[in-house]
Amino acid sequence: MKKNIFFEYGFHSDVRSRARLIKEIGFDGVFLEWKENKDELERTAQIIREEGLTIETIHLPFVLANALWEDSENGKTYYEQIKEGIYMASKLKIDTVIVHTLRGLNPPGISPIGLMRMHELVTLASEKQVHIALENIRKHEYNDYLFTNIRSPWLRFCFDAGHANCFSQDIEDFPWHKYASKLICVHLHDNQGTSDQHLTPFEGNINWEKLMRELKENHYPGPLTLEIVLKETEGLDEREFLITAKQRVDQLAEYYDK
Repeated sequence: MKKNIFFEYGFHSDVRSRARLIKEIGFDGVFLEWKENKDELERTAQIIREEGLTIETIHLPFVLANALWEDSENGKTYYEQIKEGIYMASKLKIDTVIVHTLRGLNPPGISPIGLMRMHELVTLASEKQVHIALENIRKHEYNDYLFTNIRSPWLRFCFDAGHANCFSQDIEDFPWHKYASKLICVHLHDNQGTSDQHLTPFEGNINWEKLMRELKENHYPGPLTLEIVLKETEGLDEREFLITAKQRVDQLAEYYDK
């Protein structure tokens, strides 16, 4: 089973050194955070591949996610951001973009304009051969509405373990029956159930053995992708951070293979 890691994990090493170190420690690939500077994003992707890593996904901007459902300038802007992300992923030959459909505690109501926008985006994604993976945040009904009304192999699901633990707080009884057939990628990180800490697995209170068993039972084929972040100011060495991360994801793979 392949093992990937979020490329922006908190250290500010240069792109080539970071990619080389990630490969040396034993990871297979990374996922990228969106960059407004397209030349920088393209160059980053080129270097990562030159160093022998794959690129699984691009996580698109989510600050304006609530505006997806609003007839507003912000709604138009968010639509254009996702559209631009699809075009860029296609250009860079990256299979999937990650999209949020809400943000915060009080998102606006579900609306037809949100459905219309997502339908248009999925149509574009199918033309460009790029998957849109909707990520679980706090409320499942927004994604459910889109999945119910848009039946397309290009509209998929990204399971975020940390969000299920601290936001929707249903990681122990996650509704896999609704999402397993759409699952295309995972973001694995830990927390104490109260905030989105992006800790390395086994540093919070998620039951990782149970979660890996559920992923296997729901036929998720991998890769196992860490979305962990550690600030350089915490004083840990980048190499040791990555070694620990690799050890932990190897443990998750062992749970999966039981």
